Amino acid sequence: MKQKILFLILLLFAVAAQAQFVAVEWSRAQSDSLLPVCSQVLPLPADYEGYEYSAAVEYPEYTPMSAEEVARYRLRAGEVPSVPVVETYVSIAAKEPQLNILFLPVVCTDGKFKRIASAD
Repeated sequence: MKQKILFLILLLFAVAAQAQFVAVEWSRAQSDSLLPVCSQVLPLPADYEGYEYSAAVEYPEYTPMSAEEVARYRLRAGEVPSVPVVETYVSIAAKEPQLNILFLPVVCTDGKFKRIASAD
């Protein structure tokens, strides 16, 4: 039987097996026109193949995006999900297993773009 491990991830924070309150640092992305992707790489144990890994963004708090931000990032309603979609995959780097976790910290609901400010 495989064990499931749930990880909560957000940009620039070490993640533990327990959920914790974290905030996304949008100030680092202000000068770029490329939409940021939150990512985290976590080391895995040597017996990583015996586990199933998943990640989630729980209880996100959103702030509205300005028209300037929407234009800067060239956002289109049909291309942005209405809830955070998390992608995970296992890779090997320097002979060490690691879990790679990524998600777009922007959602579009009712035609309005919002960015994730924080989450549990």
